[in-house]
Amino acid sequence: RSSDLRLQELEEERQQVQEERELLSRQKSAMKADSGAAELKLLEETEKLMKEKIEVQRQAEKTYEDLHKQVKLLESDLEEQVSRYIELEQDRNEDIADLRQKNLALEKQLDKMRKFLDEQAVDREHERDVFQQEIQKLEQQLKTPPKLQPINEQESQEVERLSNLLKEKTDKCSEFLLSKEQLLRDIHERN
Repeated sequence: RSSDLRLQELEEERQQVQEERELLSRQKSAMKADSGAAELKLLEETEKLMKEKIEVQRQAEKTYEDLHKQVKLLESDLEEQVSRYIELEQDRNEDIADLRQKNLALEKQLDKMRKFLDEQAVDREHERDVFQQEIQKLEQQLKTPPKLQPINEQESQEVERLSNLLKEKTDKCSEFLLSKEQLLRDIHERN
């Protein structure tokens, strides 16, 4: 990796500086023995520059180490965020699949309920028609009674009973149809 390569380069530079420092130290010792003021001043200037170079090198190493730590922290943070995102995405996909299953189940239940309500409505309608025909038949008999056969009390009571029964069935049928419409509206709103 580039960070390892940079570290190796810095180590090589540090060794080179160390070698240069040792060389300067030897040169300084040799020159002090038989040097004039100008050479000593040049030697001191060179030594000062070497110290500055070493300090700059030290600062560069420290800066590199700090930056390397920051990069490591950022990499770790990024990996954690990616992992969290993947986990959230998986949870979201599971939730969507679960909702789809529930929706399918509700649609099947709704279809069954509609079918049942339609069948019930047809049955109630048929019953109402049958009773209506019976009533009309009996009413017709009352209007045109056969000769020599006056309407007796029993027939009148039967007509009244059937009329009441029809009214009751018609009311129930109307209530049932209203309930069906309300239920269908509720289901439609829920979806």
